[in-house]
Amino acid sequence: MSLLADPEIALPALLHPLVASVFYSGPASYRAEFAVEVSGQRRDLASCIKDLGAARALAHWSAVRETWGDHLPGEPANLWTWLLEQPTARLLDLLAFVTAANLNGVRAKHDQSRGRLEEAEHIATAPDLDMRAYWTPDAAFLSRLIRSGIAEVLGETGCPAEALKAVQKVPKAEAVAEAEKLLNGTGWLPGLLRTRSCDVAENVAVDE
Repeated sequence: MSLLADPEIALPALLHPLVASVFYSGPASYRAEFAVEVSGQRRDLASCIKDLGAARALAHWSAVRETWGDHLPGEPANLWTWLLEQPTARLLDLLAFVTAANLNGVRAKHDQSRGRLEEAEHIATAPDLDMRAYWTPDAAFLSRLIRSGIAEVLGETGCPAEALKAVQKVPKAEAVAEAEKLLNGTGWLPGLLRTRSCDVAENVAVDE
């Protein structure tokens, strides 16, 4: 009952299993047991990204994670004591990070997890998430589309009909280069990166 009136202990107790699962690995962490039964996950999307150098959001995430890793104790056995020593503001920042690390808003092919994806959308729109700060329709993306898909993207941004016809007649490499120039500065996003606040269409044909 005392925990009800002591958030300065409750917050470290909640963080302990979450931080341990995100930042620590090895036999000691696998054997660890926690009184607060919160299931944390170690998620990593790097294996799903072909060009890591072009993934600005992932680079930012990795930098923040590395910064936290530099501040945490080297051994998981020392984590609890470290958490108790931190001010509440810092623990809240850490809670935001490990919560984000456990957020699963990935829409897999034929994914039927409607409730999970809807909640992920709610979470994304609460802080006005805008992926245009981290992603642009560059050649690496456009090269994965068939030419009609490239034309569809251009059409969504209001490009003239002549431009849409042109990219479907020239070689693929030329279509990609021209589309990249036309899309520069438009802020276009593919469906999976859009939140409800982005008023654009959803589906683009992808080159298998």
